[in-house]
Amino acid sequence: MENGLVLGLIGGRASIAPWAPRISPQPAPSRQRGTCNLEPSITMSVVERLTELLDQQGVAFQVIRHDPVYTSEEAARVRGTSLASGAKALVCKADEQFVMFVVPANRRLASKMVRRNESIRRLRFANRAEVIQLTGLQPGSIPPFGSLFDLPTWCDEAMAEQPAINFNAGDHAVSIHMSYADYVYVERPKLGRFTAVENG
Repeated sequence: MENGLVLGLIGGRASIAPWAPRISPQPAPSRQRGTCNLEPSITMSVVERLTELLDQQGVAFQVIRHDPVYTSEEAARVRGTSLASGAKALVCKADEQFVMFVVPANRRLASKMVRRNESIRRLRFANRAEVIQLTGLQPGSIPPFGSLFDLPTWCDEAMAEQPAINFNAGDHAVSIHMSYADYVYVERPKLGRFTAVENG
């Protein structure tokens, strides 16, 4: 498939709208890196940049439009997919460097293990202001492509258990569905064991 399919929302679930055009957002105005600007055009520019990247790499993907979702559980329900297939992007500060961890939505970041295995002294989640400054996006809407924001991407090896993954694409009402293998091919993240079972 050369272009992503745009999916519509029917009865609270994402479903295919066969002849819908792909999202074609207007180019966003230029902005300085690190500024806090939540204009819709900037959010949509991430969708555009991401879909263009996937098109350029020749990988298959689907763009899903749905009601806004703010939790992993809501996203899985509206997409009609498993929670485990949700690729959750977590922006963290590891010592003095910001890093994007990509983890299955049914698992949690195992901070103590990561610090030990990666020789990190201090590891914490980025706060809301830092997330917005680094990505220009609201927390929870960030796609698992740290390369879009000049952030290293560390992907948990448990994601490989899912043939296909789903994630927000820079907007709480827009998701992308693609194969895990293609995701790794395009993003080339650092792979490792970074999570534990939720509540485990």
